[in-house]
Amino acid sequence: MGAGPCAAGGIGGGSSGKTTVKTLLGAALDAFTTAGSLNNHLGVPLSLASAPADAECAVFEVGTNHPGEIEVLSRLVSPTVALVLNVHPAHAEFFDGLEEIRTEKLSIFKGLKNKGVLILEQSVGKAGLPNNLSTLTFGQGEGADCRLLGHDGDQATYEVEGRRIEAHVPGGGHHRALSLAAVLCVLKALDRDLDAAADLPDSLIPGGRGKELRCGGAVLVDDSYNANPASMRAALVHLRNAQGRTIAVLGEMLELGGGSDAYHKALAAACRHVDRVVAVGGGMRALYEELGESQRWHWQESADEALLEELVDGIQAGDRVLIKGSNRVFWATQFAARLASALEAKGGSGSSTVQSRAGRPRSGAT
Repeated sequence: MGAGPCAAGGIGGGSSGKTTVKTLLGAALDAFTTAGSLNNHLGVPLSLASAPADAECAVFEVGTNHPGEIEVLSRLVSPTVALVLNVHPAHAEFFDGLEEIRTEKLSIFKGLKNKGVLILEQSVGKAGLPNNLSTLTFGQGEGADCRLLGHDGDQATYEVEGRRIEAHVPGGGHHRALSLAAVLCVLKALDRDLDAAADLPDSLIPGGRGKELRCGGAVLVDDSYNANPASMRAALVHLRNAQGRTIAVLGEMLELGGGSDAYHKALAAACRHVDRVVAVGGGMRALYEELGESQRWHWQESADEALLEELVDGIQAGDRVLIKGSNRVFWATQFAARLASALEAKGGSGSSTVQSRAGRPRSGAT
């Protein structure tokens, strides 16, 4: 763990967005971070061991899928600032409801150094936290220490201590605008320059979190790293702003316990504005059956070569295609990359990262 005025930051208690926020914070703070999602009982010690001894700042990610994990990992990191991004039903298989998940994620405060600060999304609430704990909040409601006032595409306006800040949101979208609010809140807690988060490039967004590729005239949105009900809804909402035909290739959301069918069915509302839906995996059968006939393109048990061929044959120039599902559905086999290569070969026009303003690679995450 590094030394200095912001010796360590711990990001945890977020069902989605931890790795993206870690990366954005690393850039805004010029801090040490590790690549990927090294956030479990093996990854966190590896991250700590690889941190340079003279690093002024370091940002570490912690996660959980069983009760009791976050407190242990937070005590290992011993952060100056701990951040809870959200509480959603992800990795819920071993938890008895959202309140138990909330309790687990808030336990990150137990590893804070003396006079450390806990930052949490406004809707998480402070119930059950010690009265003497120093806290800051971010969100959209009045009273948030870092408040998102509004956003349009990849531009957002924030208010921090009465100061309005106009910022570029890497990758665009509402969920990423909230992630940037969390970054601003950390900068405030550390008394750092808030402008350091105002113009972060899209290229910082990690792979598989919404990177956009132009393949044979279509745009492929690779959001295949992982998925839970909240991040899936956010990605679908972002998709409806696209021009041209929209296609959602959705993999099942794993580790949702007994509520799996209900969570999958509930996605039908978010799919309302999507033209065609391809569903992958047993869990996604529940969503597929909820969709209107005109939306159903295909259901398949796994993301295999047959599915790849189906998509290559059906995707047309001008289409915008979202690929999102739990890690084991698409990311483990690099399905999105294989589809991009196949579409490139079909179109014969090459594949390139879509450019956003100022020529920066446009990408995204959940």
